[in-house]
Amino acid sequence: MSRRAQENLVALVVLGVFIVAIVMAFDYGQRARMVPLPIALIGVVLTLWQLVWQNIRPADELNIDLLEVLTRREGEAVARNVSSNFDEQSAHQKRQAAGRESVACGMVLLLLGLVWVIGLLPGVFLFMLGYFLLSDHYSLPRALSYSLGLVVALYLLFVQGLGIALYHGWLEEWIRNL
Repeated sequence: MSRRAQENLVALVVLGVFIVAIVMAFDYGQRARMVPLPIALIGVVLTLWQLVWQNIRPADELNIDLLEVLTRREGEAVARNVSSNFDEQSAHQKRQAAGRESVACGMVLLLLGLVWVIGLLPGVFLFMLGYFLLSDHYSLPRALSYSLGLVVALYLLFVQGLGIALYHGWLEEWIRNL
């Protein structure tokens, strides 16, 4: 099977998943389908665009083979491990992976703690702002604008669009009880 046929097959499977999601969304109530239906429709449009795009281009331009990239890097890593002390490097890699997992768990706990203490929208704003600044992804003005844009989008979608009351945090309840 050619590479183009493989990519078309994968795109058609993804398109089928989105179509099934659309059909299933019509079984939901009017408010319940407000999130899955637009997402599935956007997925259908993007998948159709990908199908058209990958079939109008010459086959020579389809030059990235992810499987080859992954297996080559894995093969290079195995070759390095064989040439050096495998046990020491394996233990070091396990420590590094455990450290990354601990940081990821800590970030999730930090986000949950911020939401619990100060509420959903302020917690998400502070978390995103801190993440962008501490990871050096963006400068302060850009981090502020992206964080604020995300919070505004969440507010418009959930509070204005869906009419969902958001959690305002433990701190607001504590101050109200004073």
